[in-house]
Amino acid sequence: MRGRRAVKKVTERKLLGPSSKGMESISGDESKCAVTVERLEALRDELITKAGQSEISAEQAEAEAKAAGLPPLASEPHPSKYDPMAQTRWSLLQAVAWIAWRDLGLVREQNSEFRSRCTRWQYQEWDQPIKDGSISRRSGWFLEPWRPSRALLLLLSDNSMRSAGSLPKTARLTPGEAERDLWRNLSEGRLTAEGLDRGGIPVEIAAREWEHLALFEDGSQRQILKYHPLDSDAAFAEVRFKRDDLVMVWPSYEAVDLEALDLGTMLDLPLDRISGTETYVPLSLAICWVASRGGVDPVSLRDELAWKAAAHNVLSKISDGKVEILGCDKRRVANVLSRPIFALIEAPHPLKENLGQVLTEETYVSSSFFIGQEEWLKSHNDKLFVAGDRSPTWTHLQVKRSQVAKLWPKMSATALAASNCQRWLSEEMKASPDARPHPKNYYRLLALKKFKGLSGRQFLIAWDAAISSTSANAWSEPGRPKGKSNHSGN
Repeated sequence: MRGRRAVKKVTERKLLGPSSKGMESISGDESKCAVTVERLEALRDELITKAGQSEISAEQAEAEAKAAGLPPLASEPHPSKYDPMAQTRWSLLQAVAWIAWRDLGLVREQNSEFRSRCTRWQYQEWDQPIKDGSISRRSGWFLEPWRPSRALLLLLSDNSMRSAGSLPKTARLTPGEAERDLWRNLSEGRLTAEGLDRGGIPVEIAAREWEHLALFEDGSQRQILKYHPLDSDAAFAEVRFKRDDLVMVWPSYEAVDLEALDLGTMLDLPLDRISGTETYVPLSLAICWVASRGGVDPVSLRDELAWKAAAHNVLSKISDGKVEILGCDKRRVANVLSRPIFALIEAPHPLKENLGQVLTEETYVSSSFFIGQEEWLKSHNDKLFVAGDRSPTWTHLQVKRSQVAKLWPKMSATALAASNCQRWLSEEMKASPDARPHPKNYYRLLALKKFKGLSGRQFLIAWDAAISSTSANAWSEPGRPKGKSNHSGN
């Protein structure tokens, strides 16, 4: 019926429109309008039937409907009719969606009334008996209403958006992390919730209850709270939160293009903690200390190669037993971790986790740049995920500071100059591995000017090391480069 009313409204607007003839002209076109509306309604039904019988695809049905002036066959209400900011209360799933993604469009999609008014094309296959008793395999496209939102659908949507690269730039957490953060704030009394108790009476759920409550679904796919999975009925149903309370605890974020944002360098981080007096420091700080050569090289926070090399270096020392690491288990109890688990695993760049890691198909360390103790204590810390487990087995990973400082001491200015020279030469050689564009002396003079404190002997060592690491053997050949003349040097 909604579709027929929409057809009628669109048709009337197209046929009548603004007119200077007054009501007389409208009355004169009534019969013509009625016939056209009836034809469009019949065309809509015909397109849906053809799609259901696989005579046309869903895309073809939509294209023909559009060409005829029909509204989309698969449709949803105008967003303004279900503006989440116009609601004083949000459901539990809306709250989780907000905490995870901070996107009002995705919060709207968890509204049960909104979903009931949305339709989408679904492809189906089925076996149909025919007269001779055999079975015919049939298929088609059908318009169906959206299914009720569920906690599992939030997880699937998050995974799908991450794999497609369509996750909102405002997203902060996964739905699982958002749910745990919500429970923690409820348990600590920073937020209150309302719900219907076993008698159907609206009550405010006490903070002390949340440690013992868990989220479940009943037979109607309603989100309910129970004390124990085997409880026959819900402790609380129809759980709601004040919208303003949620937005206050988890404020909105402006969408930021991380690719265009200048994140700064690793020297902007509090790397001085490595040379301080603490017993343990966050794992990510140790990795940045190694990547920045002891806190002296301004390596970009975006430098994935520098991070990857440093992370591999640190994790190998952990697995060798030369660096002690500890973390918090799922009960938030701190303990020293077993070193073998860190052999042959990765700690990808904080902005570069791949889909397999996000879906926890492999064991890995998920890292966050250390920006402050408060953020580190909440969720922005290093976590160890074990393959098959969507929640981290260990969080708040830390390494022994004194061991890190001893294995990777702060690099001197001259040593840094030599290291930077070798890295620069390697890049030049990779750009032209089969031919040296300039004489060796050209690079020596340029390097002495470019890297303060670099000696001639250090340049020669860096030159040989760069050739060895890049296999650019053409750079070791004596004489001037081919096509060059009147140049000194070999």
